[in-house]
Amino acid sequence: LAVTFFLFVGLAFVGGLLNRMRGGWAPFPRPAGDLWGRLLFWGPTGFLTSILTGNIFLGVFGAVFCYFGLLEGWGCYFGMAAGYPPPEGSHMDCMGEMTRYGMFDFFLGKPESWWSFDDFFSRDLLGMSLRGLVWTVAFGMGVCLWAKGSSKSLYSTFAAANFVISGVTMGIVYAAATQIPSTVPNFEQGTELAEFIWGAYLWVMLALSTMGMR
Repeated sequence: LAVTFFLFVGLAFVGGLLNRMRGGWAPFPRPAGDLWGRLLFWGPTGFLTSILTGNIFLGVFGAVFCYFGLLEGWGCYFGMAAGYPPPEGSHMDCMGEMTRYGMFDFFLGKPESWWSFDDFFSRDLLGMSLRGLVWTVAFGMGVCLWAKGSSKSLYSTFAAANFVISGVTMGIVYAAATQIPSTVPNFEQGTELAEFIWGAYLWVMLALSTMGMR
């Protein structure tokens, strides 16, 4: 039991660290920009999947699908209403830009000067929750279908299904990180801390969802 506990703690730490490096950890060099950062996280994630499931193809499948999921526009959902209130008559977001679009803006809308804080926050929370599902649905469905089609236990199939929907908590993670008073350099309160927590959470959920599949 103790070994399992420390294994999960280790996975959480490594997953969180890799995702923080992907997101822009200052000391980490990014010779290929965002491309390098994305590969840094999803390459090891695919490798971890292969180890946990004993299926190399599934690891490659997960890494590829999640990598392309990261290409979709984040907009400024991760700001969690940090740009409130926007300047009068503009659609400026938390990055101070008017041309930054999120993949769900077509129905969530862009911030308006007349929006309340709750409107602003709800948009960002929902946008991040949907964004998290982009990370996990295709990947998780692959794991789930493999578990079902390879005569794994019914428990394994349901466990894999948990990973499919685990991405919906991304909004909650980012919202919580805005309330945790961390001052650790490169892991400070807000987006920096959220990236670490999200990476840790994702790797732990992946491990929990694939336990016993080998």
